[in-house]
Amino acid sequence: MSAIGRLTSAKPRWVVALLLFVGLFVVYLANDSVLDEGDAVPSINLPVALFSTGKLSFDPDDFPELFKWKSHPPFIEKDDFFFTSWNNLFGDHIAREWRDLGKLEFNGPRYYIVPAPRRHTYVSTFGPIPGLAILPFVAPFYAVDHGFVGNLPLRVSIAKLGSASYVAFVAVLLFLIVDRRASRRKALFVALTYALGTCAWAISSQNIWQQTVNQVLLAAGAYFTLAGAERRSNAVLAGVMLGAAAACRPTSLVAVFAVLVYLYLSERKSVV
Repeated sequence: MSAIGRLTSAKPRWVVALLLFVGLFVVYLANDSVLDEGDAVPSINLPVALFSTGKLSFDPDDFPELFKWKSHPPFIEKDDFFFTSWNNLFGDHIAREWRDLGKLEFNGPRYYIVPAPRRHTYVSTFGPIPGLAILPFVAPFYAVDHGFVGNLPLRVSIAKLGSASYVAFVAVLLFLIVDRRASRRKALFVALTYALGTCAWAISSQNIWQQTVNQVLLAAGAYFTLAGAERRSNAVLAGVMLGAAAACRPTSLVAVFAVLVYLYLSERKSVV
């Protein structure tokens, strides 16, 4: 047995899990860079919408960044003039003043939000669940500065902080699942293979995409399913997590179906 194997096998499961989480969290943040990508923009803005308007939707007056604006002279004429806040200064006027002067004209939503005709507003193309998942990380920053979302470096750093936490947590769940059924070394191997040998490191841990949150929900669903569905609390939690995973990303229904097959076969085996 290697030195690492001897060290980890001698420690309680929770200690190894904690060390695993902290180590991976540090690794995910260690590249000292942030990744700003369109798909994640509605998710990091959603908590701000909820705090400021009480809604899970977006309005051009509150979130101009999520919409396209047609610019007119003295701007260069463009169909998609980008800015993050109505308070952004362009020359002698802020963006809101330029709009009032007719120099910035509404030109529809960006691809990552879609109209909600019944409510006459716009919602995220990727659903509300990723945005709700990042809410606990956004809340402290919003409490200090309601306009922080217009600060791009800070905004993507907050998203990365939350995403790194969630992906490290997925690795911990995988470790706990395998550790109950195999050796400690195998459990660490599976967890580290996921954490460092897949796109979890390069992509999922770097911003708050659908896949980031979806992995957490699927892993949690698997954990509670395998923890013992005969216990009512485990069954309820497994159902909630897997249901949320399917709502977050409908392709997760494949995993939900696999869990149902597993439970059916397990029940048959126990009866026999």
